[in-house]
Amino acid sequence: MYANRDKKKLKQQSSLNIYINETILENVDAHKLMRIYINKNLKWNVHISYIYNKMMSRIHLLKRLTFYLTYDMKKLFYNACI
Repeated sequence: MYANRDKKKLKQQSSLNIYINETILENVDAHKLMRIYINKNLKWNVHISYIYNKMMSRIHLLKRLTFYLTYDMKKLFYNACI
């Protein structure tokens, strides 16, 4: 019975203050570490969305350049950017 009460108490605490050298660390929803986005629950959703949007913008640019580039130039652009 006490365990359930303790779990509920932990869920109600929305913020955890962590101090390093008497300085409080800021709570963030997601952080980019070594070029990878990780959210506060250690999920990859933010990173996957970032990579997807980046890839789609480059594919859209390649699609727009299709009429102006030769096959070899398109292949070079694809290998360099995507």
